[in-house]
Amino acid sequence: MDTAVKDWAADNYVHAESFQASLLHEPWTVRTGAGGPYRVFTPFWRALSAQDFRGPLDAPAKADGPPSGLPPGDDLESWNLLPTKPDWSAGLAEAWTPGEAAGLSALEDFLAGPVQDYDDGRDRPAKPGTSRLSPYLRWGHVSPFQIWHALAGVRGKGPGPDVFGTEIGWREFCWHQLFHNPDLATRNLRPAFDSFPWERPEGAGPRTPPVLRRSQNLGIHWRVGEEWFWETLVDADPASNPANWQWVAGSGADAAPFFRIFNPQTQAKRFDPDGDYGVGGRWRSPAAWTRVRIRVIAIKLAYTAANAPCCPSGANRAGLRLAGHHQLRPMEAWMSQDLSPSRTGGRQLPARTDVEAALIIALLPLMVGLVGIGA
Repeated sequence: MDTAVKDWAADNYVHAESFQASLLHEPWTVRTGAGGPYRVFTPFWRALSAQDFRGPLDAPAKADGPPSGLPPGDDLESWNLLPTKPDWSAGLAEAWTPGEAAGLSALEDFLAGPVQDYDDGRDRPAKPGTSRLSPYLRWGHVSPFQIWHALAGVRGKGPGPDVFGTEIGWREFCWHQLFHNPDLATRNLRPAFDSFPWERPEGAGPRTPPVLRRSQNLGIHWRVGEEWFWETLVDADPASNPANWQWVAGSGADAAPFFRIFNPQTQAKRFDPDGDYGVGGRWRSPAAWTRVRIRVIAIKLAYTAANAPCCPSGANRAGLRLAGHHQLRPMEAWMSQDLSPSRTGGRQLPARTDVEAALIIALLPLMVGLVGIGA
């Protein structure tokens, strides 16, 4: 955005400068020893956090107003920017007050208590254990420099402040990804996922809640969730939103394997044992969770067969796109993990046999049928 503004200014004979303010680092200043961008968070944050971050700048004592002679402006209210019929923003107004004063007050409240237990409290949705600072960072009401240096006053009193500092680093990592991958919101960072059998339900789009669609569990394309968050969240920014959705899906940088599906019942017992936050009734049913597990198995089988078939005729009957060769890739290929010999102790992982691949092809119609029962 800064580049676009400066290009426009230069074309129109206007002087413009940009200043580092929304990130602790400029994305082009942090590179690996080989000169490329970081793709794994831990070494990225190790390199970045070793740097000295400047202190927050004081507000100017005086700001020059606009030059005289400008035409009169409009009252902002006359633009009717806020929704009225219906006023769907009422809930947002209760949870978030825009502006620097409100952001600094939220930071002060967080540092006065919740930050000390942040390492545990952030995972408990029924408790106010998070900072709620993301919209203020998103819109520039509070800078990461203010937050980083304010943390210095509470460090050493438990793991919470350090864990929260790492989350600031994760935000930096997301912007690092966006700088080096401008199409982060529309393209998989890992090309192997370009042929993954994502589903995009009919009618799904920016207004389809991914939580209701159980997007990860049922293989819904991560872009459905990314678009929905972009349309509805006050803290959705161009970097954190797609980077985190890709991370969850398994297609992003330093991502969790896509097949690691959490059991909602187990997670509820661990992080919401009294049901204060509430888990949807659909997850309380063992039958519902069984259907999800069957669906996950079907996705794995489809992805394996579609990407590395050994039996072209069988794959064609199943309606799968062929990869153009007759040897099934290792099962780990669809796990999206780097299993090169350097990562596996020099072992060469065996390819799937023709018999195994034929079995996968044969099972696909059965699995798809099972998924459809009661779905």
